[in-house]
Amino acid sequence: MKLVLCFILYSISLSVFAQRTTLTVRVEGIKAEEGIVLLALYTSQADFLGEDIFMGKEASVIHGKATFLFENVPYGRYAMSSFFDKNENGRLDTNFIGIPKEPYAFSMNPSSSFGPPSFDEAAFTLDSLSQSITITY
Repeated sequence: MKLVLCFILYSISLSVFAQRTTLTVRVEGIKAEEGIVLLALYTSQADFLGEDIFMGKEASVIHGKATFLFENVPYGRYAMSSFFDKNENGRLDTNFIGIPKEPYAFSMNPSSSFGPPSFDEAAFTLDSLSQSITITY
């Protein structure tokens, strides 16, 4: 009986400490009526803006807006990058010196006059069962 009780308490504690949330991301201010936005969710500065994304999605633009729904995301600290894929080739196009030719934006809407923001500038904390973030282009 004690073993069963211990197992039940252990299972409950795992579910409490491994909370997962639903994250809704609204992207606004896109200067197009339709198209595709790609969005990447990162967990650390080391991975931020690299190929190793935690979760990624694409969504259709409707009247200058796109909405993303991420489910079962563990509580934690994240940063997002997004771009409007004008030619729908699945990558952020840049010029010959690496400056993006397609519109882009980040979580927390940091100003980025000279290059992209750091992970810390774009970071937010997921700490509730349902959370919404708005990214503005």
